[in-house]
Formats: sequence, C-alpha cells, structure tokens
Amino acid sequence: MMPFHRTIRRRRNPGGIVLLAAVLAGAGASGPNPARPPAPIGGLWATDGYGLILEVGPDALQVFEVTKVSCIPAMRAKTSITPPGALGAFTLQEAPVTFVILPGSGAADARVHVPFAASEMIIRRIEKKPAACDTPTPNTPVSNFDVFAQTWAEHYPFFAVKKVDWAAVVGANRSRVTGTTTAEELSRSSPA
Repeated sequence: MMPFHRTIRRRRNPGGIVLLAAVLAGAGASGPNPARPPAPIGGLWATDGYGLILEVGPDALQVFEVTKVSCIPAMRAKTSITPPGALGAFTLQEAPVTFVILPGSGAADARVHVPFAASEMIIRRIEKKPAACDTPTPNTPVSNFDVFAQTWAEHYPFFAVKKVDWAAVVGANRSRVTGTTTAEELSRSSPA
C-alpha cells in the first residue's frame, strides 16, 4: 500500500492551483458583487430579532436595546478600517472586538458579522427610531423590572413550550416592586 503523503503528492495539480489563485484574486479585486457598489451605511438600522437599533454615524456607531417600553443605549463603537467587500467596520470602546457590516441582498438590508458569533445578524434600514426612544428610559426599580419583563416577553421563545404564563408571572411579582426597592430586592423579585 502506498503511504498517504505520496498519494497526495501524486494527485496535485499545480496548474489547477494557479488557476484557482487567479480566479480568487480577480474576485477579491472587484468585491463580492461588481454589479452593485457598496451602499452608504449611515443611518438607522434594526436587527431582525435581538431587539437592537444601530445608529451609524460618520465616526461611530451607537447600539440601543429596544422593547415596547424601553430604549437603552447599550454600546458604542468607533469606526474602524473597513475590509474589502464590507460596508463598514466598528470596534467597541470597552473591548477589543471589531465587527463588520456586510452587504445584504439589497440596499435596505445588511448583515452584521461578529467574530465569535455563531451566525450573522440581519439588519434592515428604518426611517426613525421606535417611539420608546423618544424619551429616556428611567433607571428606577419599577422601570428596570418592566424592562426586564418586557425583554423576556419579546425575546424568550419557550414560554408556550414550557407552559409558562409569563403575563401571570410578571403580574404576581410586579406589585412587590416599588420606587424604594433595592437592587438586591429587585433581583429576588424578578420573575425569571
């Protein structure tokens, strides 16, 4: 029987490798879709799922966590060097993480690639922020409870499977929260 490394050596095709390299170099030079130039990225974007709004400016990106009852600034990222084929790149201020915004299927959508994530987030252009962003979300015990409860209501998919009446759980615990509830007491009265 022939050793494995010799079998591999005999099957090499240097001409094919050179051709593949030339094709890849040509594709990289013109970008992912030479018929469509990259769209400008500035403006407002909403994620499909996740409850995030991205506000993209010329020098930075601001991310907001949004529910029906809240709009909370979550993170800020500075504009970074944009890799070929991408619409933009941003590096978080509080961590050395750079994420890239890639073209989507049209000018009104794109994809956010985070290096350690299992998948990309789909984002879509929006005209304005949701109404919850018109006024700052109060940082009070009652408001924090409501934001927590609403976030779970909008994003946790297994209440029906686990036969949990989330509205009843929230209702049974909300009355325990007042304006003087401490953070420790709040964590004990959170419905999850």
